[in-house]
Amino acid sequence: MAKILTVRQAAELLQASEETVRDWLRRGRIPGRRVGRSWRISEEALLDWLKTAGADRVDDCEEEEKAR
Repeated sequence: MAKILTVRQAAELLQASEETVRDWLRRGRIPGRRVGRSWRISEEALLDWLKTAGADRVDDCEEEEKAR
């Protein structure tokens, strides 16, 4: 069975703030699902995302935040 992460756990894994992870989830930049008012993220899907398009997207997000 796949491990399901909370926003806090995903933020720790990605070494990002919880707010950044929530923003990425809202924008569809990282895989996740809403469960009521909370987000849940499959650890396997998040690691797959990080191995493929994730690294490029994280760099893009950091550039966007610097431009703000």
